[in-house]
Amino acid sequence: MPGEAELVIEVAASNIAYDRGLKARLYARHRVRELWVIDANARIAWIHTGPAGDGWSSIVRRGAQDALTTSALPGFSIRLDEA
Repeated sequence: MPGEAELVIEVAASNIAYDRGLKARLYARHRVRELWVIDANARIAWIHTGPAGDGWSSIVRRGAQDALTTSALPGFSIRLDEA
């Protein structure tokens, strides 16, 4: 049912454009509350929040040394340079 997923994490070593493009639009359309797209090679994360139609109200790029947190998992924090 739409809107039930609090957080989806896509980890990819290839096809980053596909995950950030079509897949991100589909997740927004189905009202996933938060989407992380992680480039496993570059250790970069794009944090999508605020699904709106086929898009997101916010997409923030985070680097390997940035702490990734989410309200979906209180107390959880990870840095991509530690993963």
